[in-house]
Amino acid sequence: MNSFSENFEFTSFWTLELETMIENPTRIIGLVIVLGAVVAAIIYGGGQEKFLDMPSLLLVAIIGVGNVIGAKGDDSILTKFGDGCVRGGWIGLLIGLILIIDAPIFASMNVPALGAAMSVGMLPLFYGYTLKFLSMQID
Repeated sequence: MNSFSENFEFTSFWTLELETMIENPTRIIGLVIVLGAVVAAIIYGGGQEKFLDMPSLLLVAIIGVGNVIGAKGDDSILTKFGDGCVRGGWIGLLIGLILIIDAPIFASMNVPALGAAMSVGMLPLFYGYTLKFLSMQID
C-alpha cells in the first residue's frame, strides 16, 4: 500500500509545472492577461470588498482539495482541484440559497437585503469557476 506522500509528489509536480511555464512564456502571458482582466473587472465594477467572503472561499477550496485526494482517474492534480472547486461552488450556491430562503428577509420581501444576500450567495460559484479557470491556465 502506497503512502500519501508517494501518491502525491507535490514538490516535483510544482517544479515540473514551473519549468514548463518558464519554457513556454505564452502560458505566463495568458495567465497574467486573465488575472488582470478579472481583477480589473472587480475593481472597476464597484470594489473588491464586494467579492471577498472567506467562508465561501474556504468551502470551495476545501472541496477542491478533497476532490484531489478522493477522486479517481488519471487527471492531473490541478484538473482534479479545478473540477472540485466548480462542484464546491455549486454546493456553496445551493447552501446560500437555502439559507436565504429560510431567512426572515425572504418572508418580508426586503428587496435590498435580498439583493445583498444573493450577491454573497453567488460568490462560491464565482470562486469555483475562477479557480477552475486558473487551474486550466496553469495545467
